[in-house]
Amino acid sequence: MIFDNDWLLFCLPDKDQQDAIERIDEVQNEIDRLNEQASEEILKVEQKYNKMRQPHFQRRTELISKIPNFWVTAFVNHPQVTDECMYSLLISTLFHSTSN
Repeated sequence: MIFDNDWLLFCLPDKDQQDAIERIDEVQNEIDRLNEQASEEILKVEQKYNKMRQPHFQRRTELISKIPNFWVTAFVNHPQVTDECMYSLLISTLFHSTSN
């Protein structure tokens, strides 16, 4: 299909618009680079704090081990854990332990 020149001129951006489009692309590339840099920095901070948390997690685990049935009690008393969820977990745990 052949179009006349008027249609072609209408569809193609003028020089100012083309320059703006190219600058938008450059700015977006800068934003993308910053986002990548931010992701790398966020990962470093998360890793730093995860390492700092480890002794606390270990201490908590040791304390929890001194309380009989801690996790059962926690699950049973949790408001978002339904009976259906508990039965499913129990059946899954029993099935897993008997299949090994």
